[in-house]
Amino acid sequence: RNLFKGNGEGTFYPNDNVTRAMLVTILHRMAGEPTAEKVSYKDVPPEHWAADAISWAVANGIAQGTSEHNFSPDAPITREQLTAILYRYAMKSEIPDEGKTDINNFSDNKSVSTWASEALSWAVGNKIINGRTDNTLNPLGTATRGEVAAMLQRYILLSSK
Repeated sequence: RNLFKGNGEGTFYPNDNVTRAMLVTILHRMAGEPTAEKVSYKDVPPEHWAADAISWAVANGIAQGTSEHNFSPDAPITREQLTAILYRYAMKSEIPDEGKTDINNFSDNKSVSTWASEALSWAVGNKIINGRTDNTLNPLGTATRGEVAAMLQRYILLSSK
């Protein structure tokens, strides 16, 4: 599907972190790279490699800045940020919803931010995100390229139902 681009000569680096700009660029590719009115953030000049994807994601309510003036495109994305953005994308795409589930069974459920709890409940209920082997969601941990690729593969399977 050409959602990810490699990091050079046939390399993927699955353990590297995904940035906020990388994630919205991947989703922008999934959506067919539609155009949107340009948004203005101090840290996203018009020539930024992800400016079109960031504008599209913000204009469609899929992502938002980290402040009024910054998007933080190079910041590593946390697992709960990733899930919240993917959840918003899914709701805009009207994909099938297998339901939400209680995330209180995960030992680190108290570390889930209030704004991310519905998205994580949706992602667990739809089998898009799995807990770690130690029964944690690790919501504040950074998401790797391998994790994002696996979640997107599960999302694509769900959306094809």
